[in-house]
Amino acid sequence: MQTSFSALKGKDYIPPNYTNKTLTGEHLVIEQRDIATNYMSCIMNAPAMMNADYYAFVLAINALSGSLNYELRTKLGLSYAPGAYVKVQQIPYTSMFVSTTQPKKAFKAMIAVYNDIREGKYGERYLEALKKDHRDRYYRHQESAGSIVKDLGDAEVLGDFNINENMVANFNKVSLQDMKTSFAKYLKGAIWIYLGDEQVGRAAFQ
Repeated sequence: MQTSFSALKGKDYIPPNYTNKTLTGEHLVIEQRDIATNYMSCIMNAPAMMNADYYAFVLAINALSGSLNYELRTKLGLSYAPGAYVKVQQIPYTSMFVSTTQPKKAFKAMIAVYNDIREGKYGERYLEALKKDHRDRYYRHQESAGSIVKDLGDAEVLGDFNINENMVANFNKVSLQDMKTSFAKYLKGAIWIYLGDEQVGRAAFQ
């Protein structure tokens, strides 16, 4: 190994400076594709993992995802894959998405669900179910040494390994008001992305 890499010169590592720009306003990007199913995605803001708002916001987005799945898939039959999630990375973001053959109806239903979550139309029992789901998934993920090391490493890269150590306790502290406040605080702008029949897509967003 020394022979192979001896010619390489060492250089000090300079950590990149990430700037998380807040999305404002609404933007629409449409791309025409001749496909059977149309795809819609909405990219929005999200707090960093080190931010105290992270835990309440993640639970709010989990509530949004579960409600989207129930309303668009189970109740209305508009999609086989609706949902929402927070992409945890140095510059985090929220994604809300759906695949459907009826974009206009799906878009209308997505907005209705989004507004219900924004207004806090869910109760204490739902919040406790969300917390339990997080606890269960956290402990299941901790069943292997590899998963523990990865989670601690990811948390350290994103700010501090203690984020992962205190994950369950911090999620357990979240209140209904915390969820409502964090949702309104970060979701102030959006980029809508549509892939499929362009004419149908433009009609859906009118």
